[in-house]
Amino acid sequence: MGRLNSLSDKKNTLSWANSYQGTHVKIPNNFKLSTISNFYDIELKKYFALSALSRSTSSPKELVDRAYNLIFRIRTKIEKSITESIKEILHKDELAMELLFQGSFFGCSKKQGVSVRLPLTSCVPSKLCGAACYAHDVLDAAPASIVRGAINGLIAEIYEKEDKNTKKYIMTQLTSHTKIAINTSINEVSQLQTAWNRRPYIRFSHVGEISEWPKFCNALAKQVKDISNESVDAIIYTRHPKAKYIDTDLSIVNFTLDKGSENRIAWKPDNSRLVYSAFGGEISPEVEVNFLEHHRWIHMDPIGIGKVCPTTLPETKNRNCDSLRCDLCFLKGTFSVRS
Repeated sequence: MGRLNSLSDKKNTLSWANSYQGTHVKIPNNFKLSTISNFYDIELKKYFALSALSRSTSSPKELVDRAYNLIFRIRTKIEKSITESIKEILHKDELAMELLFQGSFFGCSKKQGVSVRLPLTSCVPSKLCGAACYAHDVLDAAPASIVRGAINGLIAEIYEKEDKNTKKYIMTQLTSHTKIAINTSINEVSQLQTAWNRRPYIRFSHVGEISEWPKFCNALAKQVKDISNESVDAIIYTRHPKAKYIDTDLSIVNFTLDKGSENRIAWKPDNSRLVYSAFGGEISPEVEVNFLEHHRWIHMDPIGIGKVCPTTLPETKNRNCDSLRCDLCFLKGTFSVRS
């Protein structure tokens, strides 16, 4: 992060990644998000350099390929290390749990809208998606994004495992965050172009898999539904085996397949939409929508027949659902072509 890395820097990054097994870092008991980033500064910057190398179009292909094969493992090792550092504090002082709710639980971006960010440790990646995931691209690979995802994942994990009182405490702590997210999502809709309208939504999740914690997912979706008087929807993209436990009366689910994981259709929840990650541009005619693989440095052309998400088409300039007046993924009551 900063100056361009030399060839020697890139080789050193790969050497570090090959040997990295996680780090035990003791963070202050009164930690802040910025504190965690500072204490994990070396690891987070090394990973950022590794992710940049994995996406490089100018570096030697051998180095790019090696980085590409390492990034998912390194990202999850760092996330696990951060989580364990925080758990160490929580084991000593239960009251420290309130520190998890600092800052904003929800995020917001021009492309994704209001969303929840989670760690990649929540994923059960296919052979294709682990390294190709846009979680390794630019801002989603930055230190603050990784720390926020790890903290949000820990909140979800605690909710999933703990007793009724702890669950109630967590949802109470999240109430103010949810209210802000709801207002932001409603404001987004109020600013849309004339002659175009859609329902407000919150994306569960921007990166990572909320399906890893279905009880938490359902509780959060219910909170959004209740506080918004059913005016804001929870939207989920998932390829996770626990997706079958997501309550599709509370969330709109887009269940994702790719060429390397078509057998996962057995995990698809009832009343969910079937979509496809078109890695390498290979699309499927048997789903409601195909998402062409696209990154800042490369964009795949569609190969085959099938409906393609307009924001992922190579010729699209403004990659935003609202600018293209498309709400296919956000509609309730549609079903997959293949059942």
